[in-house]
Amino acid sequence: PKPQPKKPVVTKPAVDQEKLRQQRLEALRKQRAEEQERQQRQQKIDELKQRLAQLNAEPGNETKGPDAPVGEIDGKGTEEGVSHSRWIQEYIQQQWRLSKYQVAGRDARAKVKVIYSSKGTLLDFQFLEKSGVTQFDESLKNAILKSRELPNPLGKRVEYDINFNLDEMQE
Repeated sequence: PKPQPKKPVVTKPAVDQEKLRQQRLEALRKQRAEEQERQQRQQKIDELKQRLAQLNAEPGNETKGPDAPVGEIDGKGTEEGVSHSRWIQEYIQQQWRLSKYQVAGRDARAKVKVIYSSKGTLLDFQFLEKSGVTQFDESLKNAILKSRELPNPLGKRVEYDINFNLDEMQE
């Protein structure tokens, strides 16, 4: 029989067991520290939620919810939130779409009378003053029609004359 060639002996580099053990130990320490930090953050969040619930339970501290409008600069301190007309104008502007490239200049202005029911349904609207810029007037009309149902009831029938200004609407 033919002699078999000898297989080369592959020697594995010696693994420093102590170094490997230190790396594993360090990884475990880091993982443990991260877990403790996460638990502390969660505990703080839970404490804050509990404190908020206590504050809301006190008379006069009930929250108005995320949809409650904010106050106005010219408010007298006896009203809650913004005026209906300001809120309706802001809501219509959120529905409004017009690229600044569709209109030359930024001085287009229009005045519109809007009438909403107590439930927040658009009953009628009418341009009191048109801007003279067809694209602006059409986009404003579309925004008003998109706003035919307000997200919150108004509590009473309202009729407002609202000024819309292209410069303010594109900010």
